[in-house]
Amino acid sequence: MRSRIVHPIASTRLPIDILLCILHHCDFSTIIQFSMTSKKSQSMVHQTTSLQLCIELDVNGLEIVKQSLKPGVTYAVILEELKDYRDAWLSFSFGPRLSLQQPATNSVLSHRSGQCHGEAYFKPFRVPEVGEDTNQRYPFNRIRLTDFRSPTNSDLPLDFKRSFRNFIADAKQDLIVLIDHEDVSFTQVDIHLNHISTAEAHSLARSPTLTVRFEELDEEPDFHYGGAWIMGHILVVRFTPASRKNRRICDNIAIWDWQSGLFLGRIISETNSIKPTFIDKNTLLFLAHTSELSSSSEPAQNQVALLVYHIPTALAVSAQEPQIADCYMPSCPSLRPTLIFELPRLDPNYRVLRPIFWDTLAGPGDLACQRSAQVVHSCVKTVALSLCVANKHPSNSESEHISPIRYSIFLSTDSILDHLSKNRSEDTVTIDWSDWGTTATRWFMDRNWLSDTAKIHGSTHLVTCYNLIKNGVLVTSYIREFNPQIIKRHTSNVLDQDEREKVLQGEGFCVDPTDPIRIVGNDTKTVVCIGFEQPVESTLPYMIVYRERSTLPSTGWYIHSDYLVERSGGSHLSLYQLKF
Repeated sequence: MRSRIVHPIASTRLPIDILLCILHHCDFSTIIQFSMTSKKSQSMVHQTTSLQLCIELDVNGLEIVKQSLKPGVTYAVILEELKDYRDAWLSFSFGPRLSLQQPATNSVLSHRSGQCHGEAYFKPFRVPEVGEDTNQRYPFNRIRLTDFRSPTNSDLPLDFKRSFRNFIADAKQDLIVLIDHEDVSFTQVDIHLNHISTAEAHSLARSPTLTVRFEELDEEPDFHYGGAWIMGHILVVRFTPASRKNRRICDNIAIWDWQSGLFLGRIISETNSIKPTFIDKNTLLFLAHTSELSSSSEPAQNQVALLVYHIPTALAVSAQEPQIADCYMPSCPSLRPTLIFELPRLDPNYRVLRPIFWDTLAGPGDLACQRSAQVVHSCVKTVALSLCVANKHPSNSESEHISPIRYSIFLSTDSILDHLSKNRSEDTVTIDWSDWGTTATRWFMDRNWLSDTAKIHGSTHLVTCYNLIKNGVLVTSYIREFNPQIIKRHTSNVLDQDEREKVLQGEGFCVDPTDPIRIVGNDTKTVVCIGFEQPVESTLPYMIVYRERSTLPSTGWYIHSDYLVERSGGSHLSLYQLKF
């Protein structure tokens, strides 16, 4: 006889109103476990709309922005809208294409693409000064902003009254960060914090200009700008070595609280493919070689790991001597990773050529949908990465042009966040692959190199690709969904033997248009062997949803909220709005 589940909350015999109050502060798994304790508990959870909304939000990694509910809106309405929003992505239900074109300006446009931030497209350019040679490359001094919801907007471009070489924006905070340095040197970098709406210095920034100084250099510069990221009060700027020949010079990732001006720390990394990902509002995830944590000057490329950094708050470092506005990079304190999640160890005969993170299109705080309430992403549910491995010493009997093996790996962040919540150590904790990797990942042999154009949105991998046909080009689309709780809501026919064999070998399989949904459960494992000391097993469930014909673009697109944005070059943008 099966024993009855006893949950600690249920065993307390608290009044229903107090139980409900407690459950509203629990994650979805705790609520589900509580509902399984008795029929009464199950009925209470099922019939309480606010709890159902909590479950739906937590399952999808979403949250409602405070004070964003429209008058008279009920939780039932929001719950139904969230389900419609999820279903619309699965069905590729988009409205007609809307074309936008930025107004022409008397300017020197750069060859660099613009950036999508929030519901706007930012395109930098330069208005030449008197006597300037327009054939020369100069820093930018203007930004043209195109609003998705006001495509006829013809306001004047943003004029910051200064030159800049790079920028990053956060429309949610009306913040644009301008990054400038001398063209011939990189001994000093100025980071200007401005309002998007007025182009003036940002009123919330105690120090509107942050300065980073490097060592004086006798020859060519040792660093260049390598990207920037904004997450709430946190500003992350990466400085990359200009040359990789000198392994003593590493990437420097500088981190500030941009409002207070406090320098929160720096992260040092040797890898040349760093693209950090915020998985929640205070946690950065890096992909790197574990040798970066050792004192060896030669990286041992037989172990790759995920490094998890918990970014300290300004309050946590305020007791230290604050480095405000001006910091000398070589003397800045370094952060150590909180957790290290090891990936499988490579065969000694193989090496990693290029470990990379894929683009994550929806980060914490980004808008998901806006109908009766403003709903944003609270965390990243799935990340994807690629490992490109190659044989160090191909045998004479093998071809001299053996292609490297490229693995695409999809990873549920639930395991990372769970370990992080339980960690109480002040030292770095290393977690072996066998203790986390099999159930949290799914591996694929990326034979078509789809990761060059594919991106992650929430827990969904959306792919559009060209297929040549007789009279032109047919664009097909499909998604791979990696959220186990979402997958449980769908059904499909059982995989046949051929499909199971392809899944086992890490290959994708063709979906029959008459059966567009296929589900691979955790009982169907994938095993890859090439390049590793031991066979690598992975069992993270996934679902494939296939659409034979699609009006969506195949490359150069971006997702924000309920928009898919196509960047077709020049000043042209195309918008496809989700219908739900």
